[in-house]
Amino acid sequence: MDKLNNISVVWNHKGDKWLDPREYFNLKPEQYLYFATSVFWRASVGKWKGASSVYKNALVVKYSEEIRLYLLGERTYPNHACVAVFIDNSDHYSAMTSFPSVTKEDGFHNHIFIIPGIKFIMLVGKNTVNPSSLYYKENIAFIRSDFSNPITNQEFKKIRNLIKNSVVAKGRLDKGN
Repeated sequence: MDKLNNISVVWNHKGDKWLDPREYFNLKPEQYLYFATSVFWRASVGKWKGASSVYKNALVVKYSEEIRLYLLGERTYPNHACVAVFIDNSDHYSAMTSFPSVTKEDGFHNHIFIIPGIKFIMLVGKNTVNPSSLYYKENIAFIRSDFSNPITNQEFKKIRNLIKNSVVAKGRLDKGN
């Protein structure tokens, strides 16, 4: 965390502090890029016992092959992909973990997975928005974010909406009982 605190903030958006990519030299951004991309690719092509098949083939064939070749060191990172690494900036790291998931946006796919303290987002498609001033080599950005804030944390919002709109109380939780 100390390495992140010493990097200048170039953009503050809804409490997320986008760090200056010209100052990433101590972060080893290529290793984060490789790690996140490999997790998304493996989840998309692999068969996971007991896991949902919702993410199976989530990377379209074209992008899956480009990413496979990147992971093998046979090509550069795909032009129509970028990764944002959100680092939990709260006093107490979130223990939230998730298997990769994907949502379709207008002209691109938004892939997300979380490990304690870090959320990886990979945008893939022709209409990805990655201002080059915010991304290192136009494919990775680091952002300090407060995961404990339920107002700005998208995962908390999704869980809250799911509970509010889709979950039916049963047993002792059912007020009608």
